[in-house]
Amino acid sequence: MSKWTAFKLTQKTGSIQNQLDSVHKQKVLENRSYINQLIEIALYLGKQGLSFRGHREDELSLNRGNFKEACMLMNKFNDNFARRFNSKTNYTSWSVQNTIINLCAKHINKLICDEIKECGFYSIMVDEARSFKVQQLSLCVRYTKNFEVVERFLTFIDVSQKQDASSLCSFIFNYLDTISLFDVPIVAQSYDGANVMSGKFGGVQQKVKLKHP
Repeated sequence: MSKWTAFKLTQKTGSIQNQLDSVHKQKVLENRSYINQLIEIALYLGKQGLSFRGHREDELSLNRGNFKEACMLMNKFNDNFARRFNSKTNYTSWSVQNTIINLCAKHINKLICDEIKECGFYSIMVDEARSFKVQQLSLCVRYTKNFEVVERFLTFIDVSQKQDASSLCSFIFNYLDTISLFDVPIVAQSYDGANVMSGKFGGVQQKVKLKHP
């Protein structure tokens, strides 16, 4: 009788394997939903130009940083989010935050590159962005989208090793090659007043012109 009862129950709920698969699929969907909400928080902070980290992020801190404070706000009003956020592993550490930021940056850069390729040409704007640790160049692009001119930031390029014109030009070209823009025509350039950048005989702008006259 017990076997018959178990059989009838299986007919209704499916085999044990099917039940396990169903639970696994539900767990996957819940995890994806939770991660998507973390990504949305990161995108919101980025859009508003807000920092992510706090000086102290432990439970005793009055301000645990914008990212975790936003998570704590979601925690109050979203039960599904709260269950995952209050678990031992909630994916809000600094390393996960950096991973989310980097993935979002790659996706945004790809969208920008696709728009440039569709346009067929673009301009570059390069400026020094010195920090206390490294020498950097900021690289921005200017192109048209739907008949409107847009400007977009692409990246900071570490140029600490060398700052001569040939090296700086190589750094720029190497980065453009990694995002598949090296062969897209550059029709204009903009630099600061430093001779190594804007010099018309041996500066970076002259060397870029040799590739993109």
